[in-house]
Amino acid sequence: MGGDKQLRAMKNTAARLLYDASRVSVKFSKSSGDGLLWPYSYDNQSTQDCVQPPCPRQCYPGVWEIPMLVFWDVDSKPCAVLDGCQAKTYNDIFRLLYDRFIDHYKTNRAPFLISMNPAFLSSEFKVKGLRLFLKYLTSYKRVYFVSVERALDWIQNPIPFSKLDDFKPWKCSRPNPPICPEETLNRCLYDGKRRSTTASTFTYALRSCAITRPQDCPRCYPWVRDPEGRLC
Repeated sequence: MGGDKQLRAMKNTAARLLYDASRVSVKFSKSSGDGLLWPYSYDNQSTQDCVQPPCPRQCYPGVWEIPMLVFWDVDSKPCAVLDGCQAKTYNDIFRLLYDRFIDHYKTNRAPFLISMNPAFLSSEFKVKGLRLFLKYLTSYKRVYFVSVERALDWIQNPIPFSKLDDFKPWKCSRPNPPICPEETLNRCLYDGKRRSTTASTFTYALRSCAITRPQDCPRCYPWVRDPEGRLC
């Protein structure tokens, strides 16, 4: 969370970014305490706890916050992203996800945000725990997997469960993209200055199904203010 500077940029940029989902809350992460915090807009000044300053102090009409309610790991310590949680077995991962979900489901039904970094997916036992949890959720008829943007569509225009099948933002208008086989992936390597390299040691790696030949790699590793990888 970048505080007022970040939200000013979000509101003033031509893209008009709709939401932030990086502000951590401990105070509002237990239903037994102050209650689970729902997503909210910055139309009014935020009352969320500021765990990692800086946090916004001003109002930014039209900009939303999707609070990161923490998990509680095996050491009973709060962790905002799954890969930051202490876990020794796949059951530890399943349990912390289950406990977090049940707290949401049986109380005020605040949207349950699952946050993780790519490092989480490199651990087989952690991924196994996540898969078991997702499979478990399929036993609930009133649980939906949606993106943050689609969740905001419903929060801003809520309709009864009985009419969700006709809720236009949640309809799948396009078929799923084809699966990208591992053998079709091409890897582009870059040094510490974001320049393309063929050396065995590298700083950045970019893997994409859209890149089928080495010569199609961006000249530079894509970065802030250089999304197409042209400036290095």
